[in-house]
Amino acid sequence: MRARRIGLAPLVALLAVATSISGVPAAAKSAKPAETSVRLTALDGSAQARSRIIDGRTVVSSPRDGSVTVRLDEPLQLRVVESGGTRVALATPLPAGADTYRPGGRASTRLVVADLGTGTSRAFNVPRNVEPEAFGVGPSRDLLFVVDHRPARNPSSYRVGAVNLVDGSFQGLFGPTKTPLDIDMTGYAHQQVLSTGGTQLYTLYLEHDHAESPSGTAFVHVLDLEGSWAYCVDLPGVGHGPTGSSSIRLSPNGDALLVTDRHADTEHTIRTADLALNRLANGTPSIAVRALDA
Repeated sequence: MRARRIGLAPLVALLAVATSISGVPAAAKSAKPAETSVRLTALDGSAQARSRIIDGRTVVSSPRDGSVTVRLDEPLQLRVVESGGTRVALATPLPAGADTYRPGGRASTRLVVADLGTGTSRAFNVPRNVEPEAFGVGPSRDLLFVVDHRPARNPSSYRVGAVNLVDGSFQGLFGPTKTPLDIDMTGYAHQQVLSTGGTQLYTLYLEHDHAESPSGTAFVHVLDLEGSWAYCVDLPGVGHGPTGSSSIRLSPNGDALLVTDRHADTEHTIRTADLALNRLANGTPSIAVRALDA
């Protein structure tokens, strides 16, 4: 599976390999929303989409053949392209300089989920400050996972939640032991990788005092897109160096998650089998650490 890197500065569109993104490319962060354009690729590389705001209206098309599939009578920006599917999620345009993890304050968010295969769309008014992150799969296909910024008008932290695409309701997530996740996060998502089966999204988070100063706190956020639960794996010793010195990837056969810290010259290995619901419910996963020059 392919990784996507999330930078700490204004971010650009998803590309086929680990690249800098934030859900909204730098090209989309114009002071004039009527002229914005966003192009994104699904994390697994299976689909692409482009949105353009023209005179206050949104056109969603396929950049591969240029065909227009959805027209919306309101200004929205493309945020997520479904892996292995045809759906895309669009949301309230972000102000200049904002991104998924620093969106600025707003009391509510306008979300539209469009199906590029059928040309249909459905809109939701969510009374929260949310940013789309991923579509659910399997039993959770009717969920859109989001980053929920709190408090909405002047956010200082966020949690991961979900919007029900049937009735538009918001729901918080639970952990593997069915305990509500009430942990407020303040860092930046640095890089993401999808599990081989596409059912789990692994995100490397780095805590920062500000956009350029590392605090030495890092963790992998496990978001189960099928079971709609989440879990954080702490990474002691990771995140003391410059932003680009830490990265995450899957092993070639997908049986391990590898977190490399070139500043510390270490590699942390987490077996993906240990990130299953039944394993996490019974204890924390083991992490093997080796020196890069070993």
